[in-house]
Amino acid sequence: MLGRTKDQIRTTEQVNGAMASCQALKLDALVIIGGVTSNTDAAQLAETFAEAKCATKVVGVPVTLNGDLKNQFVETTVGFDTICKVNAQLISNVCTDALSAEKYYYFIRLMGRKASHVALECALQSHPNMVILGEEVAASKLTIFDITKQICDAVQARAEKDKNHGVVLIPEGLVESIPELYALLQEIHGLHGKGVSVENISSQLSPWASALFEFLPPFIRKQLLLHPESDDSAQLSQIETEKLLAQLVETEMNRRLKEGTYKGKKFNAICHFFGYQARGALPSKFDCDYAYVVGFRSWGMCATTS
Repeated sequence: MLGRTKDQIRTTEQVNGAMASCQALKLDALVIIGGVTSNTDAAQLAETFAEAKCATKVVGVPVTLNGDLKNQFVETTVGFDTICKVNAQLISNVCTDALSAEKYYYFIRLMGRKASHVALECALQSHPNMVILGEEVAASKLTIFDITKQICDAVQARAEKDKNHGVVLIPEGLVESIPELYALLQEIHGLHGKGVSVENISSQLSPWASALFEFLPPFIRKQLLLHPESDDSAQLSQIETEKLLAQLVETEMNRRLKEGTYKGKKFNAICHFFGYQARGALPSKFDCDYAYVVGFRSWGMCATTS
């Protein structure tokens, strides 16, 4: 049991190194447990091992809370059911509190990486007032200002019905679904790759990227400058998109209030990130049973001689 790692096996050198280790240890099988990245590595290793006549079998097991590893053979992944049920309960509690206090809008960011499956499933289970899906944002090429306007219009429409409260769900991958923010991140990551220090990155951005960067609140700038993950994606769990949207919505609602186009109460937001609370929860019965089944089948694949 090697434990958890963010390392990847992608280059020819890495693949050959893994095969050499398996042969040296005379392993019957190598089991890789994880999501899309891990199982992509497993598939590549399996093909390479087969071509090289390596005796070590490679088995990939679909375990990820993101629920983004699906095909005609795999309907869901171990962990998705648990995180959705736990998050849905937490969101439902917040919905009850919002209805009780009648004066706050809750912006809740949920784990799930680039896919919005967790946010969508939690919305279906808990019925918040609004859920933003990264896939729809990317497909429609919505800007951060488009999203802000959509939320503000919803707040204003609810205020006309004397409802000055609500709950908005946000997937953690939203920041990479917004075209201008994704392009900004790509520039920042490119400068990271060139060895530019964090202190000097802002001064080396292109004019449009620099203008966007300076527009963003200081806390978001700092988070966008974090070094990317091993797969070159942003550290999504560290970027507080919910606070950014809450701040932009508050600014716009204050402007509408001043102009008289919005006649509701002053906008107040409370932000949450539901991540590790659900990630570390006791597995649901479904996930326990499912993990047992895929574990047993993995053992069967390792033990077979064919």
